[in-house]
Amino acid sequence: MQCALCIDLKSQVVVSADIDSVQIFIGQQAKLSIQAIQPQDYTLQFPIFSDTIVSNLELVSTLKPDTVLLDNEQLQVTNSYIVTSFDSALIYMPGFNIIAGEDVYTTNPLSIKIVDMPIDTTQQAITDIKDVYNPPIDWMFYLTIVGSILLAILLIALILYLVNKYLKLRENKEEEIINIAGIIPFIISFLYVSADGKHVMYVNEEQISDIKDYLSGLGIDIAPYDEELARYNAETPVAEWKCVKNHVEQDGFRQAHIRDGVAMVRFFVRLEKAMSEGERVTELWVDKVLTSLRAEQKGFLSQSFETIAGFGAHGAIVHYEATEETDAEITPNGLLLLDSGAHYDCGTTDITRTIAIGEPTEEEKRVYTLVLKGNMQLQAMHFPEGTTGLQLDTAARTPMWREGYDFGHGTGHGVGHVLGVHEGPVQIRKNCRVDTVRPVRAGQILTDEPGIYVAGKFGVRIENCLLCVPAQKNDFGSFLTFEPLTLCAYDRRLIAVEMLNDEERQWLNAYHARVRNVLTPLLEDEAEQLWLKQATAPI
Repeated sequence: MQCALCIDLKSQVVVSADIDSVQIFIGQQAKLSIQAIQPQDYTLQFPIFSDTIVSNLELVSTLKPDTVLLDNEQLQVTNSYIVTSFDSALIYMPGFNIIAGEDVYTTNPLSIKIVDMPIDTTQQAITDIKDVYNPPIDWMFYLTIVGSILLAILLIALILYLVNKYLKLRENKEEEIINIAGIIPFIISFLYVSADGKHVMYVNEEQISDIKDYLSGLGIDIAPYDEELARYNAETPVAEWKCVKNHVEQDGFRQAHIRDGVAMVRFFVRLEKAMSEGERVTELWVDKVLTSLRAEQKGFLSQSFETIAGFGAHGAIVHYEATEETDAEITPNGLLLLDSGAHYDCGTTDITRTIAIGEPTEEEKRVYTLVLKGNMQLQAMHFPEGTTGLQLDTAARTPMWREGYDFGHGTGHGVGHVLGVHEGPVQIRKNCRVDTVRPVRAGQILTDEPGIYVAGKFGVRIENCLLCVPAQKNDFGSFLTFEPLTLCAYDRRLIAVEMLNDEERQWLNAYHARVRNVLTPLLEDEAEQLWLKQATAPI
């Protein structure tokens, strides 16, 4: 079992990580310490670094390990490292793994901000601008341009010739011309050619009913687009390559979710302030304010999809989108379901949080807690390589199935790296399809978004983005788990604590501690820091 602060009650092993500075200048050095408290007869393997700790954080030197015998007859072993960076960035360090035999213990994550060194221009000498350099004439350059122009003219002439020839042939074969007036001009389709030469066009049949027979005469079969899209994606090798993210993409996703986490904290503080001051708050107001706060973050490109902000009964509509006509005012007597995300220059986010506006009812708390249990159970899964999305889906639904609840949409979808919030070829859902029987692989990023929707009353959905990572390897094979990328507090007011078991409470407290530790140094406003501290307090 891996966790942010790993404590094994049988072996009494405690691991942690610390860095002596949360912000340094470019080229400045900081001290990173990884510590383990262990029984004397244990042999622990600390991480071994070569040139870098993580991307952009370089290892300067490794200090001599420090071992101290504690009063409880346990050993305190500390490995320290001097690190630096030569690029301005916010660097996130996931937990470091310490190995004892077949057991793996993971420290808390860390972050450090690298800032540019301020330069006093008043003390710098001012010199004249150098004369413009006049390079010699490069005749080959101009000959290349002239040759390219002549080649372009020849290609255009050839295209015009072929078009003219085609039009003449078409005039001579009027019997083959089919009147397709009235067909929707924009047809979403793709043509699949199998290895044996079979042609299948996947398209909405209603759009091409007038020319279906003609296509069949050409040897092209017609198949429904919606039903076969998953099959097409699953058989595309590019999709297989894209869905497994390399270490650069993974680090980019982590940075994107840190930025998004800061924006979410600021939004919730802004929302509470507006409600307390009597400001008129609506579903469209939520969309506008949240998008503006995301836009303030470094590298923001756009929303990753249209925001779903559904208050009260609107939250029970799975894909609800507020309009000027349906824009509901948010009042202190219901739940707000907020599903949103953003594209940043380093990664893409997709997050859903359901929050209480006013005092929640017992039914709302019960339903919310069932969804939360499913959300946590999927994130905490340890599973062997080869496990499919169809198999993992059960983990998220089991708590609500026991109480007679279910939901009709998928539990999770792939997320692409920048500008691709929905990505194949793997999905987590209960339907047996091509994309649900494919194995989940290390490096893939999937969403975890169970929900319960009570028609006419309210809806609850909770969503985190997860990175699939290796967990352990033993005689039974290689096992995988998930690293939560999303950094945002759950609404503690909606949690029926008595419905959680000890393991769930420990997982929730560890997750909230991670959210608090990573985001707090990035919040300059004391009100935002206080809100985050209260929102992530242990239960």
